[in-house]
Amino acid sequence: MLDLGTLAVLLVAVYGVGKRLVRAVPFADGGEEAIAASVTQAAAAREPLLVQGNGSKLPMLRPVQAARAISLRGHAGITLYSPKELIISAKAGTPLPVIEAALAEKGQHLIAEPPNLAVLMGSSSGPQTIGGVVASGLSGPGRFRYGG
Repeated sequence: MLDLGTLAVLLVAVYGVGKRLVRAVPFADGGEEAIAASVTQAAAAREPLLVQGNGSKLPMLRPVQAARAISLRGHAGITLYSPKELIISAKAGTPLPVIEAALAEKGQHLIAEPPNLAVLMGSSSGPQTIGGVVASGLSGPGRFRYGG
């Protein structure tokens, strides 16, 4: 069974080299089982797979050729937030502004300070998702301040 945390880390992973560009199919429903099944099917068929959220990081990448693509933008929501314990957990497609707003209500913030490069890259695909932030590994000055 595919662990969804692993999937978030592989959000912009491409397995192999495909022959055509494909449009990402959003998961409106079906949950983790449907996502895991899509990843498993692509791996079994040895087909390249593009997994993305809102696609806000696509301008940073080389053109991706994949036989299949899925979008996790519908797989969103904060699943656990314990402000006193400084713990938050969210699904990969959760927009970063949603997480930042929840944290701000309790006077907290993300210490990695992920940059929003949408204006710089000319991206109008929507806000970056937490999965894209984790997958890209981008961070701001807070990463060095807090030992990341």
